Amino acid sequence: GVSAMKAVVVTKFGGPEVMRLVDLPKPSAGPGEVVVKLAFVGINFKDVYLRTGVYKARPKGPSGISYEPKFPFVLGLEGAGTVEEVGAGIEDLVPGDRVAFMEGIGAYAEYVAVPGWRVVQVPDTVSLELAAATQLQGSTAHYLCHGFTTLGRRSSCLAHAGAGGVGHILIQLAKRQDARVLTTVGSEEKAEFVRRLGADVIIPYREVDFREVV
Repeated sequence: GVSAMKAVVVTKFGGPEVMRLVDLPKPSAGPGEVVVKLAFVGINFKDVYLRTGVYKARPKGPSGISYEPKFPFVLGLEGAGTVEEVGAGIEDLVPGDRVAFMEGIGAYAEYVAVPGWRVVQVPDTVSLELAAATQLQGSTAHYLCHGFTTLGRRSSCLAHAGAGGVGHILIQLAKRQDARVLTTVGSEEKAEFVRRLGADVIIPYREVDFREVV
């Protein structure tokens, strides 16, 4: 028989109560896919938007991927674990490899089939926990300072919500590029956090107009 796995399924839009832990068939690797046995899963605001229906009428992105959820669906957009099975056409991965992935709906599960092009190998020096937590937000932060623009010693940048998921990674990447970093925060506790990350100018946006400071 088909072996089963646990997964978190959503069958209608709503609050956390619409999430159900159910038994599903364990996926198999189709052509160009790998099955990943999850060790850690990232949790993002995007998961909430998918669950509540904010993204129910989203247009396809530049990559042609549709994020419109089709019921029933398994939540979760990023994760890390080990390769369980390799599909036809996958040549650079073997069972047992430590990997991470993002933008494959279905990460809130024990196993997930992911297109091979979305999978990255995780170096031994990086924990699977850290790898799972940095795919979506880390890629966003990385393209902002390496793709959308390239920061350098003569650059200044403003990172909104510096203590947030994308923001706190962006501050660290920008400082690695020797840029001057201004960032907005909503509390003194968050100000202390971004100060430790190296932010140069910390703006308490609830008290001052960030545009005037900039």
